[in-house]
Amino acid sequence: MKFSICVIEPEGYRFSHFLYDLCKYLCFTIEANGYDCCMVKNKFYSDRINVILGSHNLKDPAGADQIQR
Repeated sequence: MKFSICVIEPEGYRFSHFLYDLCKYLCFTIEANGYDCCMVKNKFYSDRINVILGSHNLKDPAGADQIQR
């Protein structure tokens, strides 16, 4: 199984960096359990299980549609 920790960081939003430590902890925990994991910003993968952090920052409906697909 492959995982991706996705942090939503809208342009001009100054506080997303507060989620970075949580992203690292999640990623390291998943890797410690033997799975492949990566951390990305504003990107989603179709071949991985995406764990989305900061989705409350989405203001554009197109972003929600991209997550749904």
